[in-house]
Amino acid sequence: MLFSSKISNSFFTFIDRNQLNEEPLDSLIDVPEEFLRNPSSWLDAGRMESFLYQFSKHYGDVIETVGLASPDLRAWGVLDGVLRMMSSPQDLFMQPDRILSYFISPAPIVRNAQIRNAKSDQDSISFEAPFSRNEYPLCAAYLLAALESLPAYMGRPAANGKWDDKIVELRFAENQPNLFGEDGGGQQINPQFLQSLVQSLETSQKDLEEKNRELVEKNNELNLAQKELRSKFKYTVQNEKLSNLSEIAAGLAHEVNNPLAYVMSNLLRLNDYLARGQQLITILVGQDRMTPQVREAMRRMDWEFITNEYPSVVREASDGLQRVRDIVKDLSYLAGPKFAQASEKVQSDLNQIAENAIKMVNANLPTHASIKKNLKLERTVTVIPGRIEQALVNLLNNAAQAVGESGTVKVSTYIKGELASIEIEDDGTGMDPETLSHIFTPYFTTKQPGRGTGLGLSIVHSIVEMHDGHIDVKSEKGKGSKFTIDLPLNP
Repeated sequence: MLFSSKISNSFFTFIDRNQLNEEPLDSLIDVPEEFLRNPSSWLDAGRMESFLYQFSKHYGDVIETVGLASPDLRAWGVLDGVLRMMSSPQDLFMQPDRILSYFISPAPIVRNAQIRNAKSDQDSISFEAPFSRNEYPLCAAYLLAALESLPAYMGRPAANGKWDDKIVELRFAENQPNLFGEDGGGQQINPQFLQSLVQSLETSQKDLEEKNRELVEKNNELNLAQKELRSKFKYTVQNEKLSNLSEIAAGLAHEVNNPLAYVMSNLLRLNDYLARGQQLITILVGQDRMTPQVREAMRRMDWEFITNEYPSVVREASDGLQRVRDIVKDLSYLAGPKFAQASEKVQSDLNQIAENAIKMVNANLPTHASIKKNLKLERTVTVIPGRIEQALVNLLNNAAQAVGESGTVKVSTYIKGELASIEIEDDGTGMDPETLSHIFTPYFTTKQPGRGTGLGLSIVHSIVEMHDGHIDVKSEKGKGSKFTIDLPLNP
């Protein structure tokens, strides 16, 4: 499901109107600001929900405030003009699917996400929305407030609404004129407007094809860069004994980041272009305006084939980009400083850090596998918490994969002389001596292609060394593995 950037643009407009500091928005989510500010763009539901969460975190609980202020903000682009041209209030609510289709794609009147159980009387209307409020609570809160504000476009009082699970109910103010009178009349589409929709559809298709060609070319470049990256990195490790690993990793990560950012941006555009095309088709179908010109345009561009193939193409491209992104992230991590500055370290509770790491891994743990805790460290340790947590997450992920569907992972903390010790032990597959001798070598992995980068344990080793610590491994084939990290109590 996609949400329209009319939503995010409303919040940028709110910031501009109130002269708030825009700087915190730079790191909200990994989406270019041009998409968030463009009311004709579309983002997947998860990214939009994340944007609203981060916005609320930085600026306070203003979701409903922004939604109710929609008529004044004029942040919806063309939709603002459409709403102000409505001939009567009932046009706003008689067809809730049409209103929601401006914000949700695929639109509510297609596929299985259609508006159901719509009921109305002189004072209220209720209907079943295409998603539950529990799925995207912040997006739902904004949309409800935006729906409540619609009568204001005609100078009428705002409605009162509530959204429980999938049921949306809007109740009009006592002095609100009857929105369902017999004088409502139907709304006609201007022929010139219909022609412009067809032209926009054809233009979007051409843009889609062009961006797709660019995406394929950049993907090929990216694949070649990735192969070169692996080859150069392995050669360097074998011949330079990791002496200049940081310099090479930083350079290669920088080289890959440029085409990666370009391809990711184009993939967002590709997704956005088809969403726009779907919205145009939705409007035409919903209004029973499938003229011969529209049908011919759809036939020429093979619209049915595009809509069938598009999701799998985008999904595969997105998965590939995510994998490359993970590799670059790991490289950047390896390329970081090998010695932590004293100012970066803080007195930390290793037990709590271990708890946090366990929570992160639990979501990916097989159903019948378990993690047992024995956290007895009663003193704080001077560390960089985020780095130690990353090391534990990497070790726990490896252990979870090793135990399979029904094994056990044990996590222990304790004091050993002047050292704080963390043990992660599993009863999984274990390792033979040959594998054990290479586990901290970058890009060494026993996993199937596509399942791992071979950098996880290298990063763990770098983090432990950064803290003047030591990591020890004991393992036997078929009997599991035990990793022990020792950190100085008084560095």
